[in-house]
Amino acid sequence: GGGIVTSGAILAMAAHIEGRAVKTLDFTGMAQKNGAVVAHVQIAASESDLDVVRIPIGGADLMLAADLAVSCGAGVLERNARTSVVIGNLDLAATADFKRDALLSIDALMHRRTIEKVTDASKSVWLHGVGLAEKLFGNAQAMNTLLLGLAWQRGLVPVGEAAILRAIELNGAAVGVNRRAFLWGRILADQPDLIAKIMSDAVEAPVLSLDALIADRASRLVEYQDKAYAERYRSVMKEAVDGEIAAFGIAGKFSRAAAEGLFRLMAYKDEYEVARLHLLSSYGDKPVFHMSPPLIARMDPATGRRRKIAVPGWLALPLFGVLRHGRRIRGTALDLFGRQAERQAERALIEQYIGDLRLAVAALRPETRDAAIGLASLPDTIRGFGPVKDTNRAKAEAQRETLLTALVARPGTVALAAE
Repeated sequence: GGGIVTSGAILAMAAHIEGRAVKTLDFTGMAQKNGAVVAHVQIAASESDLDVVRIPIGGADLMLAADLAVSCGAGVLERNARTSVVIGNLDLAATADFKRDALLSIDALMHRRTIEKVTDASKSVWLHGVGLAEKLFGNAQAMNTLLLGLAWQRGLVPVGEAAILRAIELNGAAVGVNRRAFLWGRILADQPDLIAKIMSDAVEAPVLSLDALIADRASRLVEYQDKAYAERYRSVMKEAVDGEIAAFGIAGKFSRAAAEGLFRLMAYKDEYEVARLHLLSSYGDKPVFHMSPPLIARMDPATGRRRKIAVPGWLALPLFGVLRHGRRIRGTALDLFGRQAERQAERALIEQYIGDLRLAVAALRPETRDAAIGLASLPDTIRGFGPVKDTNRAKAEAQRETLLTALVARPGTVALAAE
């Protein structure tokens, strides 16, 4: 007998088809909320070879690690034997922890090293499964069957190909895609050099130069509002860039942080922008939009947020078409939505941030550089909408006070800050 930790429905069905003894146990979290989904599958020649339903500690021979964060978690990793082979997906997904920490760092290599410490790293295979599945099939979920095919070709799965293909048919979900994914998994196990060729045009976009970054964000602000709005962005950024060059001879981290931070604040997502962005997308025949429009949606006393209502596409899309033109009156006396406390706070934050950038520029020197960069980076921490954004804004304000103190508490900077 032996254990296999995987999503396992196809594998368990295939083993049944071959008349083998099978025991399975599924742990399904809140998948739509990025919860953990783990399946224990044990296959043996007879029932007497199988004892408990859950794979014992140190008993798994193979782990198909579709999600590295889950695979490293308690209750999963310790199930692997020291000789366990891992077929792992390196495309690490965001987890529910992002609801608590929007800046949470996710490191696939760190997770991989953790897994390799307790398994047979020499026999394991790692690949960007989600990227491959999207490239080959246009469907990220096919990655699971791709990993299964790779494991089968390497002799790690104790059931026959015919039974697996029959199980895919009986499962009835995306049969054609899953059959192809299984075949491609076999191919990539035999010809791993194909992976680089398949992914050759799926490279990360190059990092923009500072000038290109500012130009890109300014062009986006033209679409967001108008040329005058974008020119204000350019004007403030010129002050930041010139100031950093004067202080250090080159524009670097401070200017880049300012370019991103100022854009984030100036391009806040109000009703007009949400409408414009929706109209840039395409939808099916009868879309339904779940929204919480002001003046219509009621507040939920339990959460303190407006409740969402379902708006059919036949009503929402024409409404978006009208609302997108509201960007021309954004922030003026005609902007009814702009009178909301949240919108007023967002506009006030822009002015405050521009003032902070100017103070930071005046105080720039080697000993204040880190504080200036931190101050310029603060908008990245103010994420979300409604109460979520309010909470993050309050946290950022506390950090801001600390950073401002660090800027002006240096000899010779108080007078500059007061100008």
